[in-house]
Amino acid sequence: MEFRKPPMDRTRRRKLLLVATAIALAACRIGERAQPEESAGPAQAGAPADPAPTPEPVALEERSATIEVAIREPEVEPTAEPAFLTEPPRPTDNPERCLTLEASPSSVSAYGVSGPAAQLIVRARNACSTGFPGPRVYFRAVAISMEGTELASATGRFSGEIRPFSTAETLVAIETDLTRVRSWRVELR
Repeated sequence: MEFRKPPMDRTRRRKLLLVATAIALAACRIGERAQPEESAGPAQAGAPADPAPTPEPVALEERSATIEVAIREPEVEPTAEPAFLTEPPRPTDNPERCLTLEASPSSVSAYGVSGPAAQLIVRARNACSTGFPGPRVYFRAVAISMEGTELASATGRFSGEIRPFSTAETLVAIETDLTRVRSWRVELR
């Protein structure tokens, strides 16, 4: 992975040049003020020391320095659109993903060919923005025994459209001994 410095704008470049100029001026002034010490001969013991010469005032002259710094222009690279701006791919709406089915016994008694039957109300809830034609949505309703096994089942389908974000209901009859039924289960086919 290559690290790149962020590009410098014009204001920051000017400030940087001003600071560099100030540093150069300060260095020139310090060089003028520093005077080499003259080494006097070895001091003679007992001889009076020569009074220190008074320094002559140094005439300060304003000097300027120009420092040129080569700055490479920033390279503009095309970037991809940020991930938060792109919409994630939407999965296709299908009944398995969008529909939730539930079954409950109806209060109406029913009789099948071989005897009593349970009449179930099967309700489909659509959680998607796509409607589904009811005659194409098949389901299987199952009666579950007290032991957890399947007692009987029946298949069915919805008559009308299952509209987006709404529910649809239909009836189905399952011929079974109602005293042995613990629960009902509905699944898409």
